[in-house]
Amino acid sequence: MSIHQIILAALIHFTCCLTLNAEPLRPSPDAKKISVRTMVLGSVKMPELYFMTMGKETMIPVHWSKRQPSKAVVAIYDSTLPLFRLEVDEEGKNIPVVAHQVKIPQGAKEILLFGWKHKDKINLLALGDNFLSAKYSDWFLINLSSKSIDFIVGRESKPIKVNSKQAKSYTIKVDEDKGAAILGKANIRDKDRIFYSSYIPVRSERRTIIIFSDDGDKIRTTPVADLFSRRPKASE
Repeated sequence: MSIHQIILAALIHFTCCLTLNAEPLRPSPDAKKISVRTMVLGSVKMPELYFMTMGKETMIPVHWSKRQPSKAVVAIYDSTLPLFRLEVDEEGKNIPVVAHQVKIPQGAKEILLFGWKHKDKINLLALGDNFLSAKYSDWFLINLSSKSIDFIVGRESKPIKVNSKQAKSYTIKVDEDKGAAILGKANIRDKDRIFYSSYIPVRSERRTIIIFSDDGDKIRTTPVADLFSRRPKASE
């Protein structure tokens, strides 16, 4: 799963009739629904973007959460997930225009959508998720760095390899309301090095997401508490 695969060249049904003077944008008959949560990496300001939905409001704003994934919204997509910006036409009306198209992992029913900036360029990556059914022991390891990483829980466990631009679910063997000692190792400056060592509490009301990202020639590690209380209720 590479970054250059994320933004695709065409959006078939959503943009076939879209111009500044187009009729109001409507979902394609072939559109599918997907649960989306969003998160921004780093202290950056993301542009104002919108999802398309089937609800009363056709367009809803993307809320880029910084500390943990946002609450889930149901967006619609065709072959890719479109994110829209608003432009003003000659009559002063807001017209939605496709700004980005994000590849959806095959078979995904829930995704976690990351956004970040690199040299003023917007990067977007959608990863398949299982938040609705996850348990406290189902950790989610996300490697957005340029290096392969060995992730180790406890002293005797085997390393879990997470390749660059890959995500893995990992079930830790730790009782709830206790904790886990973890290590992160990678080849840095031509040598295998431990770049992260910590102790993370394990709580029944949340699972842990660990995000690895580039920070110059180092690797930044960001543990995130993914609270089950933010799961959508049946009526939502």
